[in-house]
Amino acid sequence: MLGIRDTLPGMEIMSLDDNCVEFNCTVKLENLKEVQQSMMKKVINQVRLISNENRKLTERLEDEVDRNCFMIERALRTAMIDPNYRKELGLTAVKCLYVVHSARRWERISDSLKHIMIKDEALISKIEEMLTSLYLAMNETSLKELEKTMERLEDLKRIVNKKVNEASMNAENKAGTFHVIDYSLLMRTINIVEDLVEITLDDYNTTQLVEGE
Repeated sequence: MLGIRDTLPGMEIMSLDDNCVEFNCTVKLENLKEVQQSMMKKVINQVRLISNENRKLTERLEDEVDRNCFMIERALRTAMIDPNYRKELGLTAVKCLYVVHSARRWERISDSLKHIMIKDEALISKIEEMLTSLYLAMNETSLKELEKTMERLEDLKRIVNKKVNEASMNAENKAGTFHVIDYSLLMRTINIVEDLVEITLDDYNTTQLVEGE
């Protein structure tokens, strides 16, 4: 297969023979913002599948998020060493770092969601609302949506902490232990969202500072 292709996702084949393949991992994305948006939407779609017993759908989405994250990271690495490409994207070197760190955290959220299986539709709805607010805050650079995200995050944290305590009391039975694992993964997701809120706020403040110079 390699013999008839010059490129692979995230890699450019430089030379190819029977014993050796040389490739370049620099990547340029013309539609970087679209890839970012697509990745975040896929994570939000994963939330809607939390109660679905067919895990193949959420696993497929998680694989796609992994690929998006890989492409974003490679593209931003290219931008860091190629000022012309960075200019094409309209990004500063610092902005590139923010985008990479954000993409990695969305990927980690996706990985957590892949392993969560709960039936609480009210809780699932709150997770979706929180991530949707975060998506809007990052996509539109909206402080209002970021504030909504923080409010929903604190509300969700309170609910999940309560459920973790309730589940821990029933940890002697198999079902109780299973729920403890699920809610622990939810707390991990909440902690990652907290990181993303800080990154987004730092990004906003840095942008305001640069534009004010």
